[in-house]
Amino acid sequence: RGKERRGSSTPMRVLGLLTVAVALGPLFAAAFIPAAPLAHLRSAGYPSLFSPSSPLHRRAAVFDARSGRAGGVGGLRAGLDLATADAVIQAVNTQLPEAVRSSTEAGFWGRVVGLALVGLYCFSAPGVLTGLLDRINVKLDAAAEKEWFPDDISPQMGRMLGRGTYGVAYEAFTTETGQVKLGGAGDPAKRVVIKRCGEERQAEVEAYFNRRVRRLGAQNHFASFLGGSRRSNTRSGPSTLLVWKYEGSQTLESYLAGKDWPLNLEPFVSSSARRTTQTSTQTRAPPVTRGAQKAARFANAQLPAGQESVETRKVGVVRVVIKDVFTSLQALHAGGVINRDVKPANILISEDPNGALARMIDLGAAVDMRNGFNYDPKIGFLDPKYAPPEQYVLPQSVSGLTLFASPFLWVSEKPDRFDTYSAGMVLLQMLVPELNQPQYMKQVGAQLKGVQGDIEVWRERYGTGLDFSLADRAQFAGWDLITRLVRFDRGGRLTASGALAHRFFLPETLSATIGAIPGQKPKASATLSRSASR
Repeated sequence: RGKERRGSSTPMRVLGLLTVAVALGPLFAAAFIPAAPLAHLRSAGYPSLFSPSSPLHRRAAVFDARSGRAGGVGGLRAGLDLATADAVIQAVNTQLPEAVRSSTEAGFWGRVVGLALVGLYCFSAPGVLTGLLDRINVKLDAAAEKEWFPDDISPQMGRMLGRGTYGVAYEAFTTETGQVKLGGAGDPAKRVVIKRCGEERQAEVEAYFNRRVRRLGAQNHFASFLGGSRRSNTRSGPSTLLVWKYEGSQTLESYLAGKDWPLNLEPFVSSSARRTTQTSTQTRAPPVTRGAQKAARFANAQLPAGQESVETRKVGVVRVVIKDVFTSLQALHAGGVINRDVKPANILISEDPNGALARMIDLGAAVDMRNGFNYDPKIGFLDPKYAPPEQYVLPQSVSGLTLFASPFLWVSEKPDRFDTYSAGMVLLQMLVPELNQPQYMKQVGAQLKGVQGDIEVWRERYGTGLDFSLADRAQFAGWDLITRLVRFDRGGRLTASGALAHRFFLPETLSATIGAIPGQKPKASATLSRSASR
């Protein structure tokens, strides 16, 4: 983990915000402030606000004319003789209704435009209006949880499941009181997962985001949080206890290290997904289309009988895992939350047949873009093996106070693409056997920096000894998805929703057919150029 870079554009950003305020301020004032106060301001002597072309000036002038203030009808009678004044008043009365009508219409449309802008601001991603209620809702959720006490957890601890920057996770067993709180939840052994956090602030952060994901409508893609409490009788001093439902004991990182990856995950793949894989690979052979033949020629491999079905099964398992990852990211980003620490060690492989196979855990590095919770411009949560090169979600010139402009920052800075880069690196690690061990991914990151982030050039220069057969199946479907995620240009990366719509998640025959269509292959692909020249 490292620190974010510092930006140097604070004065320009402040100047930009002031410019927007000065430009839009009079429009909002003209649309929403009543006319009478505006007329009083003009008479009190604020000429800079009431130039002849200003909407404030027009609205205040109409009020003066309609109410007979000085400078209106009353001023005419005071400064002119009776006959001249009556003639002027008659002319004013003739033209006044049209002026009033025009002003009324302008005020109506000003309100419409103003309300539209306010609505756009409140409801655009990441959702400022709902963000105002998030902290209240999270506190209500916390109050509704069952509090877990030391007596609910047996002194007999199970295995250590993981160690993070701010705490250690263990397999634990519940006592009779803990089993009552579990109710029908949990596994038959009544186990739970506990995490002891030495820093109360970090425990608060992790509990906050675990409660937030419960409101996102995708709870099955995250570890099931049960609650927590503050403890004071531990050997290491005070700590906070967090408790999750036991759903598995190993992360994706552990399975990647296995010799039989990814077939070691087949027993945990849901029965419906396994039936789909068996049907497509064993029950009936897919038709050999022209696209599939071209894919085989590009891959330059005639596989022995039976090997193709094994590779299809392997890609099928990877497809299930990475689809779960993108689905969880899609839910987080829709709720304005950026994970910032997507990596195999933070992806739990669930042993529960219900719900997703791969579930996000360890949300302590996340940031809530709706209200700025856990956003510190001076600190970043980074794993150099998976983090994108920019090393920040937002420039450090953006302080917590300026997150009120989060809809504009979401569009301009695209913070969700921080997570999709990391997911692309995870996909690369899953599809290339030589990269299954995490220590090799750090080397990949350094090599990518040496080629300015061009993943195609990286493969051409450093990938000659690597096996890309899984990534190249179905007309390079997996490789094409990787190239659209692992890019130094943040704006060029796919979103989580865009990744889920990629042809990699289609049946292989259909994906290969689509990939054979001209214009579907990556432009200037070093991979395709090398394969075609053989």
